[in-house]
Amino acid sequence: MYCPKCGKQSPDEATVCKECGLKFGPVSAEPVFDPTINAYRQPLYTPATVPGKGVGIASMIIGILSVVAFLTAYIAAAFAVIGLALGIYSKSKSNKLNLPNGTATAGIACSAVCLGIELTILLIAVIAGAFYF
Repeated sequence: MYCPKCGKQSPDEATVCKECGLKFGPVSAEPVFDPTINAYRQPLYTPATVPGKGVGIASMIIGILSVVAFLTAYIAAAFAVIGLALGIYSKSKSNKLNLPNGTATAGIACSAVCLGIELTILLIAVIAGAFYF
């Protein structure tokens, strides 16, 4: 066998290189698998989980549904209130750990826009009804 340090040939049964003194260890036939190290020999990165992310996604979906259904006033207003409540709840959970939660922000924005549209339509209907009679 050849020494990996100096390159000189040593007998196969040698445990020490006679030229440089490098100790030879036992050679394993199979590579050792370490699940904590990837192919680039870096520790695996586990991203932090955002608390309330699932609720934030639900808030965003309900907020989008409320914007889509804005012509049906009562359904859209109910969706908007539910989406706004879920978004605020999710955002408060993620803010406690200073983690971003973009889906909760999108749910709050969509729900707030729809609620504003519905309140404007209701205000116009009340004003128009008051002058109609």
